[in-house]
Amino acid sequence: MLQIGQFARLGRVSVKTLRHYDEIGLLRPSHIDRQSGYRFYAAAQLVTLARILQLKELGLPLAAIARSLNEPDTLDTALAIRRRELEQAIAADRARLRRLDTLRAALAERAGGDVVIRRIEPVWALSARARVRGPGGEITHLFEDLEHSARHARAAASPFLLIHERDGPDGGWDVEACVPVRPEAEFGGAAGLVEGAAEAAAVTFRGPYAGADAIVERLSSWCATQATAPGGPLRETYFAFGADQDGYRLPRWMLAARPSEYVTEIALPIAVFPSTAEDNRL
Repeated sequence: MLQIGQFARLGRVSVKTLRHYDEIGLLRPSHIDRQSGYRFYAAAQLVTLARILQLKELGLPLAAIARSLNEPDTLDTALAIRRRELEQAIAADRARLRRLDTLRAALAERAGGDVVIRRIEPVWALSARARVRGPGGEITHLFEDLEHSARHARAAASPFLLIHERDGPDGGWDVEACVPVRPEAEFGGAAGLVEGAAEAAAVTFRGPYAGADAIVERLSSWCATQATAPGGPLRETYFAFGADQDGYRLPRWMLAARPSEYVTEIALPIAVFPSTAEDNRL
């Protein structure tokens, strides 16, 4: 039999830890002297202690460790749960690394707004898709018609444009104008949930829409250097913009008096290349 101090030294833990394990029923002494209260452990219990420390180092909670000792059949399930938790943590850390690298690259460039990685939430919106000759009046008319139709159920969120294709074979653009509306509103099937994106590279800039082309080129170059690929249509969100407000009214915070005061975000949903997303898999 080993006294608690001897057992602690052999097991490379503190006496305090052994007392705690005893209190919670994780590892009880083999014998406790009734007169002195001294705890004694059997040498064979070093094997149990080693298993406890191994599972604890892997991140299993003490409750799960205790259950696995009493019910060995539960250990594989506990380890599978912990493996999923570790995979999720690794994925989150990889995403943080990509955002960190993005910020470092943006700080080095100092060209316009920083490229940031963010999640795009789904939005319930009234939308209209059309093929247009390019940016300009046709897109403006799409938004004006949508704003007028949505005037009684308009949600307090910024309108946005999905660009499914730029400069197609005919030189035209395939675009979808979207105006957020309240989900309960009835629009005869014209409204629906517009998908978001788990991750998107985004740049916010101030000024006329003519500055958008440089931002799009910058986002495309960023994707090429970050081992990512476009994961959905380009998205322009208009935080401050001009509007005719013919037959409808928008909140003042959405409106800009002149193009120099426009505020626009251009976001490109991204997907990590499989060859890099799965490297160093454990």
